[in-house]
Amino acid sequence: QETIAVAGAVLVVFSTAPQTVAAGSVSSTITISLQTAQGSPIIATNGGQIVGLSTSSTGGTFLSSGAPVTTVTIPPGSSTVSFTYQDTVSGSPILGAFATGYSSAIQQETITPLAPVSLAFTTSSTGILQGSPSVNLTVELFDTYGNVAVAPSGGTTLNFSSTSSGGTFLNGGSTAITSLSI
Repeated sequence: QETIAVAGAVLVVFSTAPQTVAAGSVSSTITISLQTAQGSPIIATNGGQIVGLSTSSTGGTFLSSGAPVTTVTIPPGSSTVSFTYQDTVSGSPILGAFATGYSSAIQQETITPLAPVSLAFTTSSTGILQGSPSVNLTVELFDTYGNVAVAPSGGTTLNFSSTSSGGTFLNGGSTAITSLSI
């Protein structure tokens, strides 16, 4: 949460702490408020105060009463407004709140990947000579949204098989294996 205050400035600030949310889940309520540089509330006047919302994430969406929004309005007579946030891309998106005549605010959230539901070889395919080992193969786990996921506690066992009668998987050396835990 960062706010740079100049004497006499009026600010939009995040009143709630940064959150850690699982990908695809809706955050807890996020509240923004209008304040003076000294922290005193500023009450919105007739018509309210429109506040724009932004995110650095390509998978992020702001929600008000469950509907996607890009702005929220602080109602007349109030200094705060609340909304929620949902993101399908794991990482650390920066949320922004801005209003005409006010210094903007930013806050970094944390979006965690879900449990793995699929895997993929991430090593480029290469031709190999018969009887020669291939390059090391890399396998990554992914969640429902395509985020790289972490193996559950206790690991995940991968079982290997080949359609080639002479195909053998090696442990990085010369020992043949049929499974591997990650």
